[in-house]
Amino acid sequence: MGYQLTGHEGSIASWGSGAGDWHNHFVATGTAPISCKISERTEKVNTTGSITSGAYGFRGGIRSWDVSGEALWPRANPYIGTLGSVTLSSGYAIQLTGWSLNFDWTPLEVTGLNTGDAGWRAFRPSFKAMVSGSFRGFVDSATAITNATAYDGSLATATFKMDNGTFGNGFYCAAIVAESVSQDVSLQGALQTVEYTFTASGDVYASTDSGNGSTTFGNNILPAAQGTGTNGMKLSFPTYDTSTYSWAANVTTFTQGAGTPNKTLLVNLNSAGSKSATGKAWLSRLGVTCEANQPIKVAFTAQGTGALTRA
Repeated sequence: MGYQLTGHEGSIASWGSGAGDWHNHFVATGTAPISCKISERTEKVNTTGSITSGAYGFRGGIRSWDVSGEALWPRANPYIGTLGSVTLSSGYAIQLTGWSLNFDWTPLEVTGLNTGDAGWRAFRPSFKAMVSGSFRGFVDSATAITNATAYDGSLATATFKMDNGTFGNGFYCAAIVAESVSQDVSLQGALQTVEYTFTASGDVYASTDSGNGSTTFGNNILPAAQGTGTNGMKLSFPTYDTSTYSWAANVTTFTQGAGTPNKTLLVNLNSAGSKSATGKAWLSRLGVTCEANQPIKVAFTAQGTGALTRA
């Protein structure tokens, strides 16, 4: 019997490899993970018909797992949200105090026959992300609150920056649908506030502050190369295997890999690394929150595929 482990002894030791790998960049360069939760589950099989006891009978089924957590950005020197900003081509975007942007690559089950991991489910990401978010702030005395997007209304472009650099680490949405507007008019003296929720429509880009036209990886959450103007790198889905992925020069055509999920995630439970949890996993959810009075935080979920090995 050993001693009780603390979180200070644990770490996300590695995830994938290579400078251009989203996963490796996220945990080794882009952010500083501060929390990690490993969740494993099984779907029990009802075997009541084959036993004669006085209670239901069950056996274990096929298992699945994921890892969720939170990180600070950037890794070396986490920023405070006051450096961030929101820019809309049209709509209310003044007196803001925070924004959130969420990426969801829906797990698609690809569990197959004769894979060597008979007791585990396998998954790959959907090809396109569902991107949604919100931004919030105070009600300005001289500016009208704009309505949610009408069925025949035009869609605004939106830029969400995490710093105040020339090009800016952050994300650019080619169009957003403002789905709701919540305006709180306090009648007892508190500040009036407003919050918009939205869903992105079409292309979403990530950019870094590495310089105009630079192809080197910067400090962004994802290893994005700065593109022309505010657009940066068009996002599609996580590179979930080690095969070659590439964008064409015009950033309109994407070449996928072989389709075998093989990005290894290693979570060490103690400082020596003798206690660990490891398996193939890919980034299925990413949530960035930039609040004026807090460090910039990034929530994430790693979808496990195949066996989870514990030591």
